[in-house]
Amino acid sequence: MTGSEWLIGVDVGGTFTDAVLMSGGETWRAKSPSTYPEVGHGVIAACRLAAERAGLALEDLLPKTVRFGLGTDVGAGTGLSLFKEGLMAYHVQMVREGGELIGPAHLLWLATMAGADALGLADEIGDLSPGRSADFVLVRPPAGGSLDAVLRHSPSAEATLGALFTLAREECVAEVRVAGERVFAADRAMPTAPSAARFRAPPAPSRR
Repeated sequence: MTGSEWLIGVDVGGTFTDAVLMSGGETWRAKSPSTYPEVGHGVIAACRLAAERAGLALEDLLPKTVRFGLGTDVGAGTGLSLFKEGLMAYHVQMVREGGELIGPAHLLWLATMAGADALGLADEIGDLSPGRSADFVLVRPPAGGSLDAVLRHSPSAEATLGALFTLAREECVAEVRVAGERVFAADRAMPTAPSAARFRAPPAPSRR
């Protein structure tokens, strides 16, 4: 990366949005209040402040930006489910002036490969192509529920994906694997941490 090329990284937090600019080995940081549900306002404000600290207007910085990474530690909303936050992103775009219609396939790409590409990891993660890390979520909706009924009669893969974003929540997650290793299973009790015994109250003294 040369001095005329810039990287921008943004984290949308529950209270503040942080922006980091990098160019030529130098770094500039800025923080701005997060704005919900229009998180873009907070993102632009943080980037603008960071650009000013670097001696540039944001409008002059963006054409020189070779990579822009946007992440969040709260799902840019009130939950941690990618399904729920994807649905919120769809709703926001539908009601805002000049919003973009985001279909299920586009939402899935934003939640997976788009982030991998922004991190420079598109050759390692982001989809289920051979050779990539086996990171995935197995969705199995409760029998007899609304999502179960919709999936049984889904006419297409696109409709199935749309139903997942609309109706799937945490109770539908049956299993999570990272690099092929199972890190969560809904039907398996989590083991007790070995150190947990240190925090148990001592037995009450017997009364005789």
